[in-house]
Amino acid sequence: MKGKKIGAVLTLIALLGVLVGGCWGRGTPAGPGAPAAVVASDGLGRQVEVSGPVNRVVSFYPIATHFLFVLGVQNRLVSSDGVGSKEPFFLQLAPELEKLPRVGGEKGAVNIESLLALKPDLVLVKGRDAKMVNELSSRGLRVFAVVAETPEQVMSTMENLGRLFGQEQRAQRFVSFYRDVMNQIEAKTKSLPDADRPTVYFAGTDILKAAAGDMYQSELIAMAGGRNVAAGLRGGWVSVSAEQLIQWNPDFILVPRYGWVGKVTPQEICADPRFQTLKAVKNHKVMWFPSNLTPWDWPAPQNVLGLIWLAKTLHPELFPDLDPLQEANRFYQEFYGRSFTDLGGKLD
Repeated sequence: MKGKKIGAVLTLIALLGVLVGGCWGRGTPAGPGAPAAVVASDGLGRQVEVSGPVNRVVSFYPIATHFLFVLGVQNRLVSSDGVGSKEPFFLQLAPELEKLPRVGGEKGAVNIESLLALKPDLVLVKGRDAKMVNELSSRGLRVFAVVAETPEQVMSTMENLGRLFGQEQRAQRFVSFYRDVMNQIEAKTKSLPDADRPTVYFAGTDILKAAAGDMYQSELIAMAGGRNVAAGLRGGWVSVSAEQLIQWNPDFILVPRYGWVGKVTPQEICADPRFQTLKAVKNHKVMWFPSNLTPWDWPAPQNVLGLIWLAKTLHPELFPDLDPLQEANRFYQEFYGRSFTDLGGKLD
């Protein structure tokens, strides 16, 4: 895949956005032509129906909030839940959101009365939180459960939310870009034999927490042409021993930038006397996984940039013309209204 091809796709997407009248960056209110009733499937397969425009939204899930920003409907949020200190990136783009009321969320019980007083047209929650889904639904609220643990789920979530918000064309522009990137990268990596796939250990906030085979990070590694050494483990972030990591002896160790919790750094791993024999340490292949603005390994829209960066990192010989920073700038300008570097973004 040539970097120019991805850039050309984004240029075409931007042109189409102008032609269909898309409004970027600050949000697009629902217009008078919005359909009277719309039905969409959420991440749990539930049918969510809205009657009339969705103008008042509460998100209890930061990953769901990312979808709202890409759709350009962040100005329809009526609470700051799913926006706060964990995601300063949101406040860079829309600082006014910090002034909105909070009604609870991921770390505590929701104040139902305060939530009902906001009169939301739609409430976004984490799909794995069955208790919240059921509780809020039982109070007559329209609840959309977000599950985006695979690329296909990311794209279907964007399409379904785009339908509910009357932003189908904008959602489709994102999906077209995402699928094109996947297709172009996998055209060069899918048939690689195991011998040509570098081994990768994706650490959590602790060096001995590994991204197991059920996680999005494992699929990301495979698409980019690598092998997750922990792919055989089941679950989410799985505890492993130092001896196991030494036995795996990965070519690369990737460390995510989850800045709001205690974390290990590449420098600490390289200085750890237990790991001096690892290939990744000896070959200087212990590195941050981008980005400093928001994690690109999250099951959220910007993870398509994580795929671009990882493909280039694992196989520079297959993608000589691909420039991850350039692609990030184009993507952020197109879907967030400001470039990656303008927002202070860095890849290392």
